[in-house]
Amino acid sequence: SLAAVTPEPIEGAPTDAPHSRIVAGSVQAFISLEGIVDVGAERQRLERSIAGIEAALARSEKKLDNPEFVSKAPEAVVAKENAKAEDARGRLGKLQAQLSELG
Repeated sequence: SLAAVTPEPIEGAPTDAPHSRIVAGSVQAFISLEGIVDVGAERQRLERSIAGIEAALARSEKKLDNPEFVSKAPEAVVAKENAKAEDARGRLGKLQAQLSELG
């Protein structure tokens, strides 16, 4: 099955045109987006998504940095907030990689 893009650069990846990377197991393919996708619109979509995730991550981190929240909230609530923050970090990294690959 296909996996999400990874943030680390890969030797031989195209650098002169916007592209998308597809990963299937150990095989990676780069597909040119030129003429297929409105790169400007896709960049804006990714930037909006990144901004939303950054805001959600900031809210989670603010709660987790608050000693009163951590000490008074039930363990399950604190664990859920930690999971939300970790998920946001993962999604943020993937979206930033996609934005970077657009050029």
